Amino acid sequence: MQPRPFVLTIDVEPDVRELDPSRRDEWEGFRRVHAWMEELRPRLAARTGRRVTLNWFLRMDPQIAAVYGSADWVTRRFGRELEALAAEGDVLGLHTHAFRWEEETGRWVSDHGAERWTARCVDESVAAFRSAWGRPPRAFRFGDRWLSDRVVARLARLGVRYDLTVEPGVASVPGMVPAERSTGALPDYRRAPRFPYRPSRSDFLVPGRGLFRRRLWMLPVSTGCVNGPARPAEADPRHEFCALNLGLHPRWIGHLLDGLLESEPVVVSVARTGDAAGPEGRARLLENLERLATHPALAGRTFTTPAGALASRSAPR
Repeated sequence: MQPRPFVLTIDVEPDVRELDPSRRDEWEGFRRVHAWMEELRPRLAARTGRRVTLNWFLRMDPQIAAVYGSADWVTRRFGRELEALAAEGDVLGLHTHAFRWEEETGRWVSDHGAERWTARCVDESVAAFRSAWGRPPRAFRFGDRWLSDRVVARLARLGVRYDLTVEPGVASVPGMVPAERSTGALPDYRRAPRFPYRPSRSDFLVPGRGLFRRRLWMLPVSTGCVNGPARPAEADPRHEFCALNLGLHPRWIGHLLDGLLESEPVVVSVARTGDAAGPEGRARLLENLERLATHPALAGRTFTTPAGALASRSAPR
């Protein structure tokens, strides 16, 4: 039987969201997650009987440039580790946030409502990645699950082939963290497909047809219901959906893993290095990683890349 793909994404980012512009704090969360994954990789390989490939998405956006002096700081600080991961076959992708510093308030704002700013964030991030690695990023994740048709079109023009941002079933909210400043709103993904697809040129949440679809592939993050069956037969307004984010409460993630590993042709999961910085987040992430590594349904999976997931015969084309 053909193994079903599991795409494990890891957002490589600072330990906190609202960075102090006067300090260049180390990314201790990345150090911890990198070490954990190197220990976990052989366990996952033994469990699945297959080589394990991971996907690392790097923060290289204007917020990083403003605080650390260069958008490609992560590749300078952790170049040896990242090059070793790439040599091992792991994917290095791009993870862009739309944080903008407001001088009048002395705070960061997630400026999703400003089209020119989000375009600048994408352009500068891709340029920094290209400068560091000599090519555009093949895989991309926008921060805070935000995305738009214009950004998808821009990513396709810039050479991105796989976007892993969409979280099906999750409703729109004004911002990711209520206490933070933000503009615009996060998209309504309740009608988004759960399978990989090439989006329509007019609506990135609809699979396109023929010449009216983009070359870029959307690989939605796996999501499930946490107050009912993980995969309800029919979505209900009372259902609360969340992403398979390994930094969330272990009770939720255990429930989702039980349901999704059995049913989903392609599973896409998220981990954030920032969650490993504090004691509570670290405990959640470690417990969820252990639950994943020992799950009985894992034997039928293969840890792979977006391209590997699409090549799988079990992935809808």
